[in-house]
Amino acid sequence: APADSGPREAQALATMSALLKGGARVTAKDAYGLTALHHAAQAGGVEAIDFLLGLTVSLSIRRAPLEAETNAEERALHLAAAGGHAAAVRSLLKHNANPNHTNYQQQSALHLAALGGESAASLATLKELTAAVRRCNALGTALACPRRGCGR
Repeated sequence: APADSGPREAQALATMSALLKGGARVTAKDAYGLTALHHAAQAGGVEAIDFLLGLTVSLSIRRAPLEAETNAEERALHLAAAGGHAAAVRSLLKHNANPNHTNYQQQSALHLAALGGESAASLATLKELTAAVRRCNALGTALACPRRGCGR
């Protein structure tokens, strides 16, 4: 998230908390199949990602589905990677997002990050994802790697 978004992000977290306490579903999707977690990842909102993935602890509510797919079969990690949001990618990997899943075009988050070019944000994102993919591959079970902690 941008450095100046502190108060705005705090307000967004307070709004999400109030909505969830009021009965909103963390699994709800928009017309494109995006959940709140997808939107947080797309915006690079690390605090929102951590909030949504920590709900079972903070509010005793079922946490956001980490591997939920959009209509384009993209997960939150795909959206964070495509946006060059290295901190969001790091957060999702910390929560054991699987870096090897692909979208309907068979693109992984690493592929989408590579399409971002040579900006500092894209390169930082590529570095995070490359390390995670290497950890998964070293474990030998690419699709089961999150259960074994390759995201950390």
